[in-house]
Amino acid sequence: MPPSVSPAPPVAPAAPPSGTAGAELTDRLTEREHTALTLLLRGMSNNQIARAMGISIHGVKRHVSNLLVKFDCSNRTEVALVAQRLGLSSATGVPRVNPAVR
Repeated sequence: MPPSVSPAPPVAPAAPPSGTAGAELTDRLTEREHTALTLLLRGMSNNQIARAMGISIHGVKRHVSNLLVKFDCSNRTEVALVAQRLGLSSATGVPRVNPAVR
């Protein structure tokens, strides 16, 4: 008779300490990715981000795609949630965008 094997208990992913993980992640972001993240956290669409940053919509999509990879997320809402959990709010160390561009 084969020995019975009990299933392993489910393991919840460990939440990283917010200060350390947030700092490590922001160190990996370029200045433009950080700006795009800040604007994304403010609820802006890709078109609004493009106008605020003075770049094309394709440039914004590239920055958002890079954020998805670096945050290990599948959509922009998830990026925003992870960023806020890590303490990265839209008010932390935000590079100013050109106020003349609207």
